[in-house]
Amino acid sequence: MIFIIIGIIGLGCSDDVNNPTSPGGQSGIIEIWVSPSSIWVYDGDIVDFNATGIDCNGNYVGITPSWSAIGGIGTIDSDGKFTAAVSDTDLHIGWVYAFWGALSDYATVTVQGQ
Repeated sequence: MIFIIIGIIGLGCSDDVNNPTSPGGQSGIIEIWVSPSSIWVYDGDIVDFNATGIDCNGNYVGITPSWSAIGGIGTIDSDGKFTAAVSDTDLHIGWVYAFWGALSDYATVTVQGQ
């Protein structure tokens, strides 16, 4: 009888979890969270969004993601500053996404036109 032992190497936390310069979990970041996660604003309002990385040990890690506003609700700059902009008086629902390599999270944004 022959026994074969298979070792798994490389799973688990990276040794470099405090270096968030490599997007997509290469630095130990396995998830990102956007805050606030849901907001209701009026046309012209400005909201600062933030994103936080979570490493494989559950620690919070500061990141600088790329941002995108989807759904015709406004614009967001590279610092996460969202400006609501709709062209009518209707209610609009869209999303603000943060991207960090292959990882992403989003917030639901409701904009009331004026």
